[in-house]
Amino acid sequence: MKYYSNFVPAYCIIARVADFTDQYQVHFYRNEAEALLGVTPTEFIQMSPASQQFLLNEKRKFRSLAMEIEATYNGSENRLSYTCKKIYQGD
Repeated sequence: MKYYSNFVPAYCIIARVADFTDQYQVHFYRNEAEALLGVTPTEFIQMSPASQQFLLNEKRKFRSLAMEIEATYNGSENRLSYTCKKIYQGD
């Protein structure tokens, strides 16, 4: 595997998001994924594999968030894809 000295890590996450109506697979890119996980990509890379798995699988389960999700229709595949455009944090 080749590594580059100027490599800048970035997120691309697909997560299952559910509410009372249905569940969807939503794509989270860069800033939205960082807001979802609560750590930068650089911090994530420096974590141990066990910590990464805990963060991805346990810490973010059943979290209440408000999101702006864009649905895009793909006519050739006759399906919708969902992308998170903004996460609204609140406690």
